Amino acid sequence: MTFSELERWLILFFAAYHRKRHSGIGIPPLMKWKEGLLGTKGKPGRGLPARRLDEEKMRIDFMPFIERTVQNYGVVIDEIHYYHDVLRPWINVEHPEFRGHRRKFPFHRDPRDISTLYFFDEISRRYCAIPYRDTSLPPVSIWELREAHRRADELGIPRENEKEVFALINQRREIEENAAEKTKSAKRAQQRRAQHTEARKVMAENLPNVSNPTSSELPDAVRGYDPDSVMPLDDD
Repeated sequence: MTFSELERWLILFFAAYHRKRHSGIGIPPLMKWKEGLLGTKGKPGRGLPARRLDEEKMRIDFMPFIERTVQNYGVVIDEIHYYHDVLRPWINVEHPEFRGHRRKFPFHRDPRDISTLYFFDEISRRYCAIPYRDTSLPPVSIWELREAHRRADELGIPRENEKEVFALINQRREIEENAAEKTKSAKRAQQRRAQHTEARKVMAENLPNVSNPTSSELPDAVRGYDPDSVMPLDDD
């Protein structure tokens, strides 16, 4: 399965799980959850919780994060530079509890696309997107970057050289695209061969067997008909 198909499968699995009776509580978990919120005849419920309206904030809150100090050049994570003007007030800010130490801030990111960091700005009280400092670099996943770093180490390319590291990612993508295209062609060719084999089987069953052909001969003579007496027409 692809990742998207696996995610759908997991959602359906959880939905089915919560609808099955559990021996420990005697009822399905979904029913127990409703009883806790809405209550029963003998016990009042706690009521419905407040609904989260900021879905983007909740999604970012669940993303993994890395703590970094903010420098004049921005933030560096996995040898990649990120920067946005919203970071200016937080450059080299001192820790409020430990004097002489720079304050670290959490930067969230989606491992599937690390081209953007998410920084909670305490001034505006909202998350802000922090892009690559070099905006010409393409979006990549953390796994692509790790493989590129491994390859760069083999070739003696410094990991700090963002251009060369991302060039390795682009080269790998081209190889994968070409391999995928070849695989598609091979699959199509294999499918055509299977179709042709099946068609040959049908032909062998339905068409005359010509493995032992017989020689052609003149048809039987018809009384009163002489082929030599037939003459071509004079007009068109």
